Amino acid sequence: MTIKEQIIELIKENKVVTQGDISIAIYGDNKHMPNVYSSLMDLVNKGIVKREGSQPAYYSFYEDGEEPTEVVINKRPVREKIVRNVTPSKYEFVSVENPYILDYLVSGNTKIPALTRKNGDFIEAVVSLDSNYNKDNEIIKPDYGFDPEINASNSNNKYSGSTRYWFEEMLKPGANFKKLLLGSIITIDSVNSTHLEAAIDGRKKMRDIICTVCNNVNDLIKKLEEPFDMNDKTNLIVMMSQPIPAKNKGNSMRINLSFATKFCAYAAKYLKANVEYSKYDNVVSKALPQYCAIYLNQQRESNSFLANETLGMSDSEKTEFKLYIYDDYSKSIAWIIDALKEKGVNLSREEIDHIIWYGFKGVK
Repeated sequence: MTIKEQIIELIKENKVVTQGDISIAIYGDNKHMPNVYSSLMDLVNKGIVKREGSQPAYYSFYEDGEEPTEVVINKRPVREKIVRNVTPSKYEFVSVENPYILDYLVSGNTKIPALTRKNGDFIEAVVSLDSNYNKDNEIIKPDYGFDPEINASNSNNKYSGSTRYWFEEMLKPGANFKKLLLGSIITIDSVNSTHLEAAIDGRKKMRDIICTVCNNVNDLIKKLEEPFDMNDKTNLIVMMSQPIPAKNKGNSMRINLSFATKFCAYAAKYLKANVEYSKYDNVVSKALPQYCAIYLNQQRESNSFLANETLGMSDSEKTEFKLYIYDDYSKSIAWIIDALKEKGVNLSREEIDHIIWYGFKGVK
């Protein structure tokens, strides 16, 4: 029985279901909601199933005489069909004595870097030699004349200072929190190429969003230490991931999940908050299903953690989908960390991020 046939049978039996209900019924858990989505949306777009509401949306059949709306059938594009390949889990661990060569996991022609203490130490040494990363990790003032309020959209070729500098300044008595916060946003956006300025006043909007719940650095630390909850509308990542208007694209919107997670990761690190965040990254998200198979014995489909497969979704649906993906992404990395600890290997979220990112850098 196909997924679509199973969805139809579930609606026949239960009358009304959510995407989570379908995932649990078919797969036994709610980790496969993205897998269900394309089949579910195909049924919606063909007028077979009705969708109502959001966060969560409810799915049912149309009542007798009720016609599917033109918006659903004709104006909403059908999501592209995606070929999903389950990642193999049989890998052989290959330890290399040479300290300058990574330990690997090998399966057939596939070779990926192993999550070992040796690899963590080696990659951190490599990262420290990266001039951009090393500079950002030091306390370096911005160029003379750089002002976050004036140079938010255009630095005029002035160096904006290191990320660590702005957060260190926040911790000083009498600090101008709003201005320093904007400085940190400008630098994080610039260093990580998260393109906030593709939105109208994107950097200042991020600052203003954070300042709705944070008046000072202590407020920010407290908000960072609140557990991520995609249904908590006051959560920092949720707030920063809400759609904001894009530049020069009519009514289109931008959802800045990548920036939101990177901001929280850097802020937590440099403000010494009692929490660690995973930065959402395309390279890591593509590789993560393989690590779930190896370290968690979970068979995850190859695009399980890809947050950009949102063709045909409304802005609110895109936001919900991206936050769901990040929740799954972050939890999966936490589970891998726990599994590694049971084997006596202690790696942080940042170290795992670096091992995977540098190990796969340049691989398409």
